[in-house]
Amino acid sequence: MSLYLPACTGDGSGKTYPVVYLFHGIGGDQNQWPELGMQAAMDAWIAEGGAPFIVVMPNINAFNRWPDARFGRTLANDIVPWVEKHYPVKTEREARALGGLSRGANWALRLGLETPELFAKIGMHSMATEDAEINHWTRTLIGMDKTIRPLLFLDCGNNDKDLNAPRLFDLELTKAAIPHTWYMFSGYHDAEYWSTNLPIYLEWYVADW
Repeated sequence: MSLYLPACTGDGSGKTYPVVYLFHGIGGDQNQWPELGMQAAMDAWIAEGGAPFIVVMPNINAFNRWPDARFGRTLANDIVPWVEKHYPVKTEREARALGGLSRGANWALRLGLETPELFAKIGMHSMATEDAEINHWTRTLIGMDKTIRPLLFLDCGNNDKDLNAPRLFDLELTKAAIPHTWYMFSGYHDAEYWSTNLPIYLEWYVADW
């Protein structure tokens, strides 16, 4: 995995920080988010007075088809505990978020709702998934106790090849009166789109931190 650590994590203060886990898309790895400019975006955010937080970007080397949950168990049972043991991250659910791009956004939704006790926010950027799974997770959200229902962020480009998936999810969430943030920005399903909107993503993750 790749990690972003704010410079202040080494000041010896013993302070802990919120954490965001971000997934790459198919064909990517733990370097995809750094290659989009994560380091510069985070440095700029903190330099401008934004609250610092830690970013963890694991490599998902096998995208199992839904409803296979093997990577979900790895995230919950191995990765999160390991990060909390080795880095100064807060361990409260409210200080932990999950997100992803393309197929990684699909995984963020899936794993965030399979382990709602772990993540208070789920960001889905250019989500690529099937209608059947969208309908399944909409029903899951409808039946979920509002006290543990995560905050949701959806976005995609207006020329995205997978535009129908996030647009359908937005429609279903709206019909079910489930609160969420939805944006359709200008762009495609590509690195330029995600890099351009990276500051907006970070601002949403950190909103109440």
